Amino acid sequence: MKYIMDMDGVLAEFNSAFAQYAWANEALLLLKEEEQRGNEVYFVTARQGNDAKGQTERWLTTQGFAHPTVLICTLHKEKLGIVTDLDADVIIDDRPEVLRQARLLAQQKLRLYLQ
Repeated sequence: MKYIMDMDGVLAEFNSAFAQYAWANEALLLLKEEEQRGNEVYFVTARQGNDAKGQTERWLTTQGFAHPTVLICTLHKEKLGIVTDLDADVIIDDRPEVLRQARLLAQQKLRLYLQ
């Protein structure tokens, strides 16, 4: 299975000095377990900045991911291209419009989770 996990507004607020949400520990643990089972986990953010990718990778490394795959998009709607290009099975995002559009574009049954 392929998981697409939004970062900002779901796991943490990087614009607020990496403030982590209470549920993030459990979510990260579940994603690590899925990765260990051979499933693919992609972390996606539309956050801008000179080192947004590096910041996110370093934070995920401190959370126990050895080599996290972090994808940066400039607009939230670009996540839809990532979802379809990767043929994702599960998407977790905090924007209902991203989930609605992902469902419309999905070639297969896609599990959507709003956080």
